[in-house]
This record gives sequence, structure tokens and C-alpha cells, in this order.
Amino acid sequence: CHNDVRRLSKTLSERGYDDIVVLMDGDKDERGKERVRPTLGAMSQEVRRALERAESQKYRRILFYYSGHGHRDDEKRLYLLPPDYDPKNIARTALSLQELLTLFQATKNVPIRMLVLDCCHAGAGRSASASSGSARGR
Repeated sequence: CHNDVRRLSKTLSERGYDDIVVLMDGDKDERGKERVRPTLGAMSQEVRRALERAESQKYRRILFYYSGHGHRDDEKRLYLLPPDYDPKNIARTALSLQELLTLFQATKNVPIRMLVLDCCHAGAGRSASASSGSARGR
């Protein structure tokens, strides 16, 4: 997971993207500063902040890339599992794909909204994103 995130961040930076938010456990950025740990609170907060910035500054596109663990519940809902999740209470301690899609749908001024999930059960999100259109930038 860490190598994927590092490579993508570096590639985007080399191509001129400067508003890159990386949450990664137990790692330092290129300046030696500790990265923000990807807890549920940090993930939710940073997604909201990034989408608000993209909306207010009229970005043309936004990319959310998640590399980590995923879980599908008995009702086939996908959750992104932060390091602090509770396996006995996933619905309250993990980030649901549905919540993420709802946030993306509310970002109407950004024409291209990309969501890339590199986790177990990521295929579960295909029907949700295709039906809502939010991951396709509509």
C-alpha cells in the first residue's frame, strides 16, 4: 500500500499537481515531517476539506485514491478500513463507499471526479459508482 501511495503522489507532483493530500501510517513525507495517520476521523476530515477546496476553487478534476483494506458487510456495502477500525462495529468505525459517493455527488462544480480503490472487495463499488455517476464526473 505505502509504495503505491508514494509512487502516485510523486507522479502527480512531477506532473504539476500541487494540492496532494497523503494520509499514511508510520511514514514521513519528503521533508521528514510525520504524515497524518489515516484514522477514520482524519480520512473523513481530509476528504471533506479536499472536496470543499476543489468546489470553492473550481478545480477541473479531483482524484481520490485509496490503497488499503476493504470490507463488505452482509448487505454487500463496501467499507474502507482505517487502522483504527473496530471489526465488531465496522459501520461506525470505517468509511463507507456510500458516504464517499454522497460527498462526491455534492461536489457539482468539479466536472471530473475520479475514485480509485485498491482494496479487497473494491469491485463491490462498481455498481454503486456506475449507478450514481459520481465517480464518472457527471
